Amino acid sequence: MSRGPTVVVGARAVEALLRTPERLRRIWCADETGARQRVVGTARAAGVEVHAASQDRLARLADGVRHQGIVAEIVPREPAEWAQLISDPRGLLLAFDQVTDPHNLGAALRSAEAFGATGGLVTRNRCARPGPVVARTSAGASELLPVAIETNLARALRQAQSAGYRVVAADLDGPAPEAVDLT
Repeated sequence: MSRGPTVVVGARAVEALLRTPERLRRIWCADETGARQRVVGTARAAGVEVHAASQDRLARLADGVRHQGIVAEIVPREPAEWAQLISDPRGLLLAFDQVTDPHNLGAALRSAEAFGATGGLVTRNRCARPGPVVARTSAGASELLPVAIETNLARALRQAQSAGYRVVAADLDGPAPEAVDLT
C-alpha cells in the first residue's frame, strides 16, 4: 500500500526544518505574510521549491491537520537506532510508553528539545508515532530530535542503564516518587 508524501504543517514546524533544508522537497504556501514570509524567504534562499496554493489545496495536502497556511513535503527519515542514541551517556533521552495522543507526544518532544534532549524513544505498541500532527504540535522538534522505536521499554531502559544512563521514571497511576532500579 503506498502512502502519500510525508508532510509537515505549520509555520514553526516548517521553520524548524530549515535547519536541515536538505530534508525539504517543496513548500506550499497560501500567502507570504507574517511568520510565513520569513519561512518562505529562508526556504527560497536555501534553494527549496516554494509554490502558491489555495487553502483547499493546503487542506488536502495536510490531510485534515490544521496547516496555518503552509505545508512542506519532506524526505522521510528512518527511526533512530536505540543503540546509537545510548552510545553517549552524557545525553538526555526521553522514553514514552502508552502516549497515544499525538498532541501529547508532540508537546513532550517540544519540551524535550527545548531542554536540550538528544533523542527519544517510543514503544512499538500503544504509542503515537512522529507524523504531521506531532510535528505541528512539537513546532518541528519531532523532526529535529532522533526518535527510536523499541518493542520492550524495560529492556531498552536496562540497555540505557548499562550504557551509563541514569533512568528516572514517572507513572501517572503509580505510587509516590521513589528511586527505581531496573536491574
